[in-house]
Amino acid sequence: MTEADRAENMLRAHLREMPLHRVIMRTIEARILAEVPFPRPILDIGCGDGHFGSVIFPEGAEVGLDPGLGDLAEAAHRGVYRLLVSADSGAMPFPKAHFGSVVSNCVFEHIPDIDATIAEIARVLRPGGTFACTVVGENFSEFLTSARAWRRLGLARAHPAYLHWF
Repeated sequence: MTEADRAENMLRAHLREMPLHRVIMRTIEARILAEVPFPRPILDIGCGDGHFGSVIFPEGAEVGLDPGLGDLAEAAHRGVYRLLVSADSGAMPFPKAHFGSVVSNCVFEHIPDIDATIAEIARVLRPGGTFACTVVGENFSEFLTSARAWRRLGLARAHPAYLHWF
């Protein structure tokens, strides 16, 4: 499969399930993470409903971890993870040096104790393993939508409300 075919498949997978503004963001994240080699077994911290994992791991991943039972139930239906675990990322129920890779996509900004989570990742990741994480940057809101485009549409006052909602 060519790089263009992979990118198109990622885009289509996202378009089936979410609004366009999220599609753009998730497709860019998926393209970035598609370049990362992920030695097995793979742990996805903050796997949510499993949609993103199904896009970046079409062959599946070993473990999805998330505190949300509703999201994990939806992830189970997707079938991307061999095991789903409801747990706090700051106290993971896995043995030391168990995973070849740990991935976390747009989750760290939701974790109250990042230091504990990073310590746990270091504990469960094999020496020389891969840790890949995407996070929201300080310019996220401006990159999400262009204020100039909203002004041109006569919606300048609605733009901050949209960003706050998102």
